[in-house]
Amino acid sequence: MDPTPQHHIDRRSSRRISAVHPAKVFDPRAQRYHAAQTCNLSAGGALLKIERSMPVCGGDRLDVMIRADEGTSRLLCLDEAIPSRVVRVMAIDRFSQAVAVQFHAASDAAGDEPVEPVIHTRVRPAIARDHRVAA
Repeated sequence: MDPTPQHHIDRRSSRRISAVHPAKVFDPRAQRYHAAQTCNLSAGGALLKIERSMPVCGGDRLDVMIRADEGTSRLLCLDEAIPSRVVRVMAIDRFSQAVAVQFHAASDAAGDEPVEPVIHTRVRPAIARDHRVAA
């Protein structure tokens, strides 16, 4: 299923490219890392696929780490994180959600107001986790 919705207004100022890279996000509220994967990237943000067990909603701040080089096994660290703000959250399936983030410079990340209007959407975490894959 393509997590990119076709009905929203595109406010991007940078060209978006489809790119699948391993990533992780750091949630400063919970002080936890979560595995992620990019779906697409632009100079101003990204669409990430994250497990639904991570509670996130529009306006939340996340630190995003994207591994660009598939050939390296080096771990991504918080020093390389991109301060970001959640713009939109959409359910993909029972186990994962698409989280659109807007990147901010370090000085912008401390500000109270997002640069773009935030679409407030909440995806409820999956209550029961079934790891079986449908054939």
